Amino acid sequence: MRFETDEAIRMIEKKALELKIKQLRTRIVILSGVALSVLIFSVALLYQFTGFGSPDTIQMYGFGALMLSDDAGGYVLVGALSFVFAVVITLGCIKCVRIRREKQAEQENEMDDPDG
Repeated sequence: MRFETDEAIRMIEKKALELKIKQLRTRIVILSGVALSVLIFSVALLYQFTGFGSPDTIQMYGFGALMLSDDAGGYVLVGALSFVFAVVITLGCIKCVRIRREKQAEQENEMDDPDG
């Protein structure tokens, strides 16, 4: 089976795009796992630093007063970590959308090509 040069180049580019998409999906899965781990770790830090859930703190001050306590540094740490990982996830999603648009544009070009 022989291919013309243009057809072979198109097939190679298509395969390269598929491999790139597969690699991006793998990265997204890994980032999702890391984000879940960080979420669990953040909740553990929040509990450790603030004593959230201890009956005497809740009874004496209520939930809103936890931010005014001396242990508010835990909230700041959890907030900063959450922001950083939200930015990482957002950038990953933006990159996926760009790749998907490139793939759609390539498919449209293939459909418009009279030789394909």
